[in-house]
Amino acid sequence: MSPPPRPFTTRIVQWGILLPALWNLARGIVLWQQSDWLAGLSLSPDPRWRMALAFLWAAAFLLLAAALWRCRGGARRLAPFLLAAYGVYELGLILVYAPSPPAALPALAYTAFVGFAAWALWRPAARVYFESRSIQLIRRPLHPLDGTDKSADVSLSKEVADQRTL
Repeated sequence: MSPPPRPFTTRIVQWGILLPALWNLARGIVLWQQSDWLAGLSLSPDPRWRMALAFLWAAAFLLLAAALWRCRGGARRLAPFLLAAYGVYELGLILVYAPSPPAALPALAYTAFVGFAAWALWRPAARVYFESRSIQLIRRPLHPLDGTDKSADVSLSKEVADQRTL
């Protein structure tokens, strides 16, 4: 039995997570390259914090994108919360560095995407997809490189383990 296809909305959310990861990675690299020039300016907060946070967000989003790609169940539940935290962080940066308060459009855009991500990942079709993929990962052979199917050994070891607990 083949698993159900990946829902299109899940793909949109995956790309919506991968793009901020790449954006923050590029932001961190640019801030790192310009760190000598920025150190001469009297900026508050320190641009090194902004660079470190850019790399942190890039790593978090790359790990989340990989976990969603591999259909990890925890990633499905974590993604909307991480996106909401990133939205608050970005709006905070806009408030700190912009000379005037931002318009409501960025807040509405972040809220809309977080709502879409929650709907796309928590709806029943996505739940079925992620659960079927996690079951399939459990049944995968242990040694795929040598071409032998070790799934019988796994089921046998589970039976042995069950008998030992009795």
